[in-house]
Amino acid sequence: MSISLQRYVNINSVVGAGEVVNQRALVSRCFTGNTLLAPGNFLQFTTAADVGTFFGLNSEEYYRAAFYFGWISKNGLFPPFIQFARWVDVASAPLIRSIPDENPDQAQSLATWVAITDGSFGITIGAEAYVLTALDFTGLSSLADVADYIETAVQAIGGASAQFTGSTITVVGSGFLFTGGLAVSNSAVSIQQATGGTDISGIGLLGWYPGDTYTNNLFSSATYLANASWIAGSVVEAITSTLNASSSVSDNFGSFLFLNNLSLNLSEIEEAATWNTGAVNNNKYLYVVPVVAANVTSYLTSPSTLIVSAGLALTLSQSSTVQPGITASGSSVITGLNSTTRLQVGMPVSGSGITVGSVIIAIPSFNSVQISINATASATVSLTFSTIQFPEMAPAMIAAATDYSQINAVQNYMFQVFPGLTPLVTTDSAASSYDALSLNYYGQTQTAGIEYNFYQRGLLQGAATDALDQNIYVNEAWLKNALGSSLMSLLLALSQLPANAQGKGLTLLAIQSVIDQSLLNGVISVGKLLTSAQQAFITSITGDNNSWYQVQNNGYWVDVVIGVIPDLSPVQYQASYTLVYSKDDVIRKIVGQDILI
Repeated sequence: MSISLQRYVNINSVVGAGEVVNQRALVSRCFTGNTLLAPGNFLQFTTAADVGTFFGLNSEEYYRAAFYFGWISKNGLFPPFIQFARWVDVASAPLIRSIPDENPDQAQSLATWVAITDGSFGITIGAEAYVLTALDFTGLSSLADVADYIETAVQAIGGASAQFTGSTITVVGSGFLFTGGLAVSNSAVSIQQATGGTDISGIGLLGWYPGDTYTNNLFSSATYLANASWIAGSVVEAITSTLNASSSVSDNFGSFLFLNNLSLNLSEIEEAATWNTGAVNNNKYLYVVPVVAANVTSYLTSPSTLIVSAGLALTLSQSSTVQPGITASGSSVITGLNSTTRLQVGMPVSGSGITVGSVIIAIPSFNSVQISINATASATVSLTFSTIQFPEMAPAMIAAATDYSQINAVQNYMFQVFPGLTPLVTTDSAASSYDALSLNYYGQTQTAGIEYNFYQRGLLQGAATDALDQNIYVNEAWLKNALGSSLMSLLLALSQLPANAQGKGLTLLAIQSVIDQSLLNGVISVGKLLTSAQQAFITSITGDNNSWYQVQNNGYWVDVVIGVIPDLSPVQYQASYTLVYSKDDVIRKIVGQDILI
């Protein structure tokens, strides 16, 4: 035994600058009305297959994810993940959904149920909690009978509470769906195991328990409630409230959109655009919106809010096709259509006599289609064929597939090819009309008899002082976030950032690291000639007559000033930086002269 060395030399190991603030991923967050999602939260997926398993292979969520993940950029990259969040556009009661397909052991068996004479489980909605015991299922003849029996028991325990007395339990697929009786906020629902008796809430029975979160092998990209979804009830939410809440939970996304299943009207689109233009979100998110031809005038005629909304990408999109058709009971073939020109395999079909979930599986002729589920009636009916093409997602996909850590990472949002998209603009007159409105579209040109389709023109709505190119807007969104991350990391890493020349130097060093990255990835453009107006503007805001030379030749000018935070007592200090940089403009047209001598 000896005297410890630490009595004389005591060295502690510390990892320097250990606090690193993450940067946002510029992926897409898609708002949906699908009640599979809980209000106020979101799920993240890395494959279309995962989205299809969760929402269903005939869902709009899956079709969008398949398009999103199916695209590869010119740099060989594809979007890393996609997010889905809920907008409660219709008041909803609390729900508990079995998800039996997650676990094959959860398959339902009537024999298992009828053998139970002492079933039990606990249920809580909001502040009300009850326990059911002595549930006897002997003599029941179907799973529907099981659902009715439990429903009656739950309704009976609620006393005067309409949340329970008005609740329902139904069989959905091979699982059970519980729906509360009231659509109110703060009505979180959960299931508990009861003490004594046979617990019926778990796998192989109701499939409503346990409620702890986990990530299994099938859903490696997302976390779910084990074997069940517990979804709180909610009243209708304003779009602004939903966007505020969603970005507060996590601002780790770069673009957002609302699914067609929500059928947003112009006022609601303007509300979302106004939120995105606000000071808090200045140049932070890209808002992508589809515009069908019939809505162009109403959306883009003054005094529409959309015209001056920053970060708003409007793209011409197909509308759902509605036309008459003849169905035959027990048959999957629909005849008598006006035309199948705009129809595609995979399109959802709805109408009288058409089972929910039906999609086109074949198009045998110009006036007939074959659907996945036989019709239930023989009649001439009005049919709706929902679009499965989403050109408005193009800029969101390009942004998500841009890796700013790479050299020359930035992209021109025009001239991007999206296989499978149908070009909606094929004439000069239509192109000129839409270009004048900064309305984007998937267009077609041709040379030597070969047709070329690509996204055009990569523009945004907004005021004259806003970034009006999609690539510049997204690049600035990345740059702002990268600077914020670098500067916050600086504040967290140091014991203090002194309000003196040393603090100024350290701040400039943190900023310079992002500038250096911007010079490599192309966000900052070097050697771009400046107009006299630009030169004068740079001089006026920097107070340096030579600053515009630096912006033109080096791509940027930056300075930091240490000063007092206004209107605070006691006196507190701030470092204020000014960065002027040459944005990455892109070439959209090449002109030339052929001079023959």
